[in-house]
This record gives sequence, structure tokens and C-alpha cells, in this order.
Amino acid sequence: MAIVHSPRIVEAAETIRPENRATCRAARWPQIYFGVACTSLAMLLLELGLTRVFSVIYLYHFAFLAISIALFGLGAGGVLSYAAARWRASLYEKLGTIATLNAVVIVLSLWFLLTRTGRMTTRELLAAYLITSIP
Repeated sequence: MAIVHSPRIVEAAETIRPENRATCRAARWPQIYFGVACTSLAMLLLELGLTRVFSVIYLYHFAFLAISIALFGLGAGGVLSYAAARWRASLYEKLGTIATLNAVVIVLSLWFLLTRTGRMTTRELLAAYLITSIP
């Protein structure tokens, strides 16, 4: 099989699967950017809140736990976006589903975290770490 070189520039829409090209061209990119910006701001505020919760309710040295949760979330977010690219849904359905699930999980994880006492066992601390790392 010979390699064929094309002198023309490939548009971004041409690199997407054929069944998703029409959806991608008709997308309202400013709305998507606004949604991503709001979601990013919400996650930054969550991490700031987790830092305060860990340092005030628990001991001050648990504030660094929020930093490790944020770093873990960067890797987990990359894996989730790779998996979400294979879903058979439109771009807006994917973003809406992920944002809705994220909102529910944030409320549940904060409820779990705030109902615990200051003195936690190792199992409770591990559960708190895992549950607060889900969002």
C-alpha cells in the first residue's frame, strides 16, 4: 500500500467521523465554550471548598488532600473524555449528561463529607477521599 500525500489542508470537521460531521458543523461553539468555562469555574470552586472543609473540619494537614484529588481529577477527566467520545449521542447530549451527573455527584459527595466527624478512621478517610474524587 502506497502512501498518498495530499497538498490541501484538512479541515477540523473532516477529521471527525462522517456521521458526526453535520452535528459538529452546526454546533454553537460560543455556548459550548461558555458551558466549559462555567463547569471549570464550578470545579475550581469545589476544590477551594474542599480545601477549606478538609482544613477546618478535619485537621489542617488534610488540606493537601484536596490538591491530590485535583491532580487525580485531571487524569480521570482525560479518561472520561476518551470514553465519552465513543458514546452514540450528539455533542449537546453528552455535555448535558456529564454536567447533570456531575452536579448530582457534587451534592452527594459534599453531603457525605460534611456528615462525618473530625476524627476519622483510616477506612472513613479512604471513603472520603474516594467519594470526593468522583466529581
